[in-house]
Amino acid sequence: MKLDVHIDTRENIVTAAYKLYGDKSQNMWVARTLIKNTGKVPVYDFSITYGIKDFTSDTSGETYPVISPGETIRDYCWPALDGTKIEKITTKTPVELIVSYKYRG
Repeated sequence: MKLDVHIDTRENIVTAAYKLYGDKSQNMWVARTLIKNTGKVPVYDFSITYGIKDFTSDTSGETYPVISPGETIRDYCWPALDGTKIEKITTKTPVELIVSYKYRG
């Protein structure tokens, strides 16, 4: 089994629009992940979780029952940012995006 996982993140997010980042109907994702099964066997029960340290609790992406050999899936992070913490930001603030995934197979 072999997976190629690539994560893209936005360079900046706009704190004044923090509610939009948690709305899946908007194109305001914080991160997107491409997962390609480059192996010869299926990967089962792939799930991914995102977190923005100090600004959100973990946000789950989708769970993918099967990723077949050669198949590529795309997953997005639409976090529910903590408004009380976001409102206190007054300057450019680097954050840590934590991404974890697990699978069976």
